[in-house]
Amino acid sequence: MRQKSLRGELLDVLKTTLFPALNTLGFSGPENERVDIDDVQPTEHANLFHFRKRIQGSMDQVITVDVKSFRRPTFAIIAGHVPLQGVRMLCPDEIVPPAKVTAVMLEVQAFLQSSPKTGYAPFRIPILSHWLSGRSAVDKIVANAGALLPELGRWLDTQAKTANVWVVKFPRPKKV
Repeated sequence: MRQKSLRGELLDVLKTTLFPALNTLGFSGPENERVDIDDVQPTEHANLFHFRKRIQGSMDQVITVDVKSFRRPTFAIIAGHVPLQGVRMLCPDEIVPPAKVTAVMLEVQAFLQSSPKTGYAPFRIPILSHWLSGRSAVDKIVANAGALLPELGRWLDTQAKTANVWVVKFPRPKKV
């Protein structure tokens, strides 16, 4: 019998533990989007799982769980607020309506971090510990992310600084 890949195990655990936790927090989803990453050879892909919480009379909250397929499966949790007017994309030059906006399109993105250190710290499966302990390594990393979700929720509700949420503002040139 063929064993499931490490990435396959990660996807299973995300779908059975983290995604239901997001649904419990009021987010609908996931909507799955497969994205090719063509700046590596051979071309790899990522799965983006998009979640949305509609806030009546206010900006929607969105979360994207970005799962990379590289040798060491990694996932990032990105969140933000959808502007009422939508988001202007640069390539192609278009306005994405609010109902179609995902967290990876936003100018201001909040990354839930596996570590409170400043800088990009996605959730990574430790390869050596996975080989030694099997699926429990995947379970631990996803459980860690789940335990930190309330911190991301606090940022979404108040935008107050928290230890494990790193906020990035991507520059957008003004249309001339």
